[in-house]
Amino acid sequence: MTSYDVRIYAIETRKGRTTGYRVRWTVAGKRLGETFAAKGLAESYRAALITAARHGEAFSTSTGLPESLERERRDVSFYAHCLEFVEVAWPMVSAKSRISIVESLTCAIPVIVSPNGAAPPAPDVLRAALRKKLNQDANGGEPDEDEARALTWIARASRPVSALSDPSVAADVLDALARKLDGSPASPSYFSRRRRVVHRALGYAVRKKRLSANPLSKAAPPQGWTTPEAPDDALD
Repeated sequence: MTSYDVRIYAIETRKGRTTGYRVRWTVAGKRLGETFAAKGLAESYRAALITAARHGEAFSTSTGLPESLERERRDVSFYAHCLEFVEVAWPMVSAKSRISIVESLTCAIPVIVSPNGAAPPAPDVLRAALRKKLNQDANGGEPDEDEARALTWIARASRPVSALSDPSVAADVLDALARKLDGSPASPSYFSRRRRVVHRALGYAVRKKRLSANPLSKAAPPQGWTTPEAPDDALD
């Protein structure tokens, strides 16, 4: 259950062997608190609670946290999220749909990364590794040494699911889905099939409260992004 009856109090300084700084607040009359070793951390946490309350967020009566902090606590990397989604979806879809899931997520996962200091693997090695990792069937195959290193890299470099709340990141994913491996435009039907898969994966993120809304919804596409048209193959 949630409540909008929230009161946030001044930071309380607690002195003992070490000094602690306690943030205190109530949700629907329930007293809550978090203690921090540094005053700056306490002030930052209290500010986040105040901002959430001013933005009209509901607070959980069980955890005492606003919706935004609840999502942050549940946040996982996009790579880990996709592995979880595939495991859940696999038993409920046909063999043809499984192929589409693996192919679409193999395209999307490498887009949502940030540099982690290590050199990225070759794109074809990473794709092969992801196909094997995402495939839940026994014939998926074991990654070889290079592919195992590629999976270690993507596990570290993958950004959190919440990164997709940024319209520019969602647009980057759509751009990748709209291209073939050689960089040429994909057909509208091919793009639509890929988009449906990733849309479903992000719908699972909404269900798990890792996102507040599906960023690939057709009703609200990223600003400035338009659905690709059919490639013009006509000869002059």
